[in-house]
Amino acid sequence: RAELVKQAGGVSDQEWNLWNSFYNRLFDILEPTLGGIFPGSINSGEDMYVWQFLAAIGINASPEQQQRLVIAVKDRVMETVMQSKTLPPDMASQRLGNVNLFMRSIGLDVEQLG
Repeated sequence: RAELVKQAGGVSDQEWNLWNSFYNRLFDILEPTLGGIFPGSINSGEDMYVWQFLAAIGINASPEQQQRLVIAVKDRVMETVMQSKTLPPDMASQRLGNVNLFMRSIGLDVEQLG
């Protein structure tokens, strides 16, 4: 939302800088907890909302923050991709779609993982 407001010209430079300052503070507070915010095990499939949350964080992140975000959740990304290979196609597609929501928010795609 902030990016859309900025592009529409509805915010001053001072307001934008304040937004960035708040966002950076929020990111710094959240970062140490990101690896542990997933509910249940990888098998539960109950992580859709977490991927949505991560996408929302990722879309406004700087390139350096995006890198830190990937590092924080890379194990869960890789586990989900590996697990999807053992699931029926419809379930695998859903799980990969959830991960891809996050990945695409930072300019990546699970297909790049091989």
